[in-house]
Amino acid sequence: MKQDVALKRKSYRCVCWTDAALTGPNDPRLKKLDQIKDLTVMQRTPIRVLHRSGFKSITKLAAALPFVTRYGGRGSGKALNVRVSRVLLSSFPSSRSLLTRKKTVYSARAEYINPHWFLLDVLTSAGAYVKEFVHGDRGRTVPSVGSIIGARATIIQLDVIGVSNQQQREKREGNREDFAALDPAALDSWLTRSVADFFCVCVLGSLTNRLPTRFKALSYPSCFQL
Repeated sequence: MKQDVALKRKSYRCVCWTDAALTGPNDPRLKKLDQIKDLTVMQRTPIRVLHRSGFKSITKLAAALPFVTRYGGRGSGKALNVRVSRVLLSSFPSSRSLLTRKKTVYSARAEYINPHWFLLDVLTSAGAYVKEFVHGDRGRTVPSVGSIIGARATIIQLDVIGVSNQQQREKREGNREDFAALDPAALDSWLTRSVADFFCVCVLGSLTNRLPTRFKALSYPSCFQL
């Protein structure tokens, strides 16, 4: 599953704002974004999602403390101050916040709208935080669009354009190459035999109410395997 995620790519379209005054479609700062290719981005867990899972286990433990102190045995309520323990556990730093992920921005294309607005189309690896890639998340994502253009940048709207799988794309391209490399005479022969086998399957299947074993043994070129 992790290997499949690594092969997936996602296309996004972003509506971005910057405090820099862009001069036009040929602004050198936008050209820098157009030159992005296979850019490695290091991303720490965004601030906006830290509360979702970073403190989940700690929150569960803190919620269970009143039950433990009440039913944990004789004298357990006196030995443990639940209120103080909750504060300590809630303020305990999460290891998830220190986790750094390595993501890739394969390509980018910037389109000028007006001096402070532009569109940004990016193709990234699956799991990349695109919002943080634009504004930098207070230095938790490096590099970012803001650091590349040398100005403050933020994202107003984000849309997913498409999702692709590198492994499936390579398989389709390989199937096309196999189909192009087939001998026309051999292809005609295979098609003739396949049509004859199909009619035999239909006739015998209708007579015996079951498929013949020969149908299961049919072999097809790799270019016809989906």
